[in-house]
Amino acid sequence: MLAFTVILAVILIDGLGLEWLPVQIEERWLLHSLAFALLVFSARLAFPRTLMFWTFIYAVLLAIFIELAQGLIPHQDMSVIHVAANVAGVLVGAVSAQVWRRQVAPLLISSDA
Repeated sequence: MLAFTVILAVILIDGLGLEWLPVQIEERWLLHSLAFALLVFSARLAFPRTLMFWTFIYAVLLAIFIELAQGLIPHQDMSVIHVAANVAGVLVGAVSAQVWRRQVAPLLISSDA
C-alpha cells in the first residue's frame, strides 16, 4: 500500500508540473510508461479485491486527467504521445500484475510451505 501511495504521489507531483524529480532523460514518454506500469502493478498488489477492470479504468482516467491538467498550467504542454505512453504503461502494469498473481505468487507461497 505504501509503494502504491508513493508512486501515485510522484506521478501527480511530476505530472502537474512540479519538476523536482532529478531526471535528465530526453525520452520522457518512457518515464510515463514506467510510472503508470508501476502504479497499476502496485495497485493490483495493494488492492487485490478490486477488479482489474476498475483498476484499468481509474488509471486511464488519471492518465488523461494529468495530460489535460498540464494544458491548463503555464509552461506545460498537453501531449497525445504522453497519453498513449501512459495507457501503454497501464497495459504493461496490468499484464505484469496478472502474471505475478497467477504465476509467481503461487510459487512463492508453495515454497514457503
